Amino acid sequence: MEDTRQRASRIRGLIAAENQAWDRATERRADAEYALELFEESEERQGLSEDEAEERCEQLRAIVREAREAEQAAERAWHEARERAEAKMKREEGERKRR
Repeated sequence: MEDTRQRASRIRGLIAAENQAWDRATERRADAEYALELFEESEERQGLSEDEAEERCEQLRAIVREAREAEQAAERAWHEARERAEAKMKREEGERKRR
């Protein structure tokens, strides 16, 4: 029987791709939020008309919303992959015990 550390390591290996995708999505969301913050505080915004500045802010907010949604989807995929990996390991453990 695998000890807890080996089991955790094996689960991490089975879900590594989903974990990396979630990390990348989190980074994209953080980058989008930072870009919006920088624009809101920039001299570039002050050089635009109010309508142009608000349009640009709304474009950046839309990018942030999309990035948040992608991050949430990646997190859900990670959780689902973890659950599948745990179930697979339980099945395999049950099969080993029956032998």
